Amino acid sequence: MILTVSNQLSKENNFFLKDRFQYSEKATMNAMVLFSDLDYQTPGGLTLEQMQRDRKQARPATSTLPGAVEQDAGIRNKMLLAGVSNQFSLSPKFSHFIMVQGSYVDFSNPFITNYERRFEKNFAIRTHLNYEEHWNKITAEWRLGFEGGSNSIMVRNYDNIKGIKKRLSKF
Repeated sequence: MILTVSNQLSKENNFFLKDRFQYSEKATMNAMVLFSDLDYQTPGGLTLEQMQRDRKQARPATSTLPGAVEQDAGIRNKMLLAGVSNQFSLSPKFSHFIMVQGSYVDFSNPFITNYERRFEKNFAIRTHLNYEEHWNKITAEWRLGFEGGSNSIMVRNYDNIKGIKKRLSKF
């Protein structure tokens, strides 16, 4: 499925695919991938007087700060998320589950006063053995497993000079 939405303040491009594969009587695999590319203008806050004059305008420059249009204020976010899981029946009472997933984010936020860049990488794994017992109207389930993950996040802030990131002059 592909969804694309555009208007004056935003552009969205999304792709989502999910499927289930029954590759034997005892095993099922699920797979999913999501890609998203978003671009939103963030016009900023207006005073009551500015809003009454023109509610569609972006935040204008002041004597000390440039305006939202001049600084290209907005949110730009690209994200990829993907995962696969497998459920395997070992016997009528025992099964095994494993799932692996990962994601990547590339985020930019040129704002009126600064320019943020962020990169994120995430990875996770989950696995467990399952045991299920039924007695008349009572069911009990036990799981023994492991779950772990790692992530790496880098965030940097810069000066925003007319929509272009520059080294912070404060440090």
